[in-house]
Amino acid sequence: MSESNFDSAAEWAEHDMTLRADSPSALRGPAAAAFGRDLVERASNGEPAIDPHADSQH
Repeated sequence: MSESNFDSAAEWAEHDMTLRADSPSALRGPAAAAFGRDLVERASNGEPAIDPHADSQH
């Protein structure tokens, strides 16, 4: 995903996406943040890049 696409998706999720109040699967607040952090960690094999422009292959 390009940075531009990521930024667009984040903007949509933060401001335009509407979740049902009674949604059994939607995460909010700290639970959503923890899920997102875990997802990023798993996607980067547990090695998040310090420099976002660095080559992530070791």
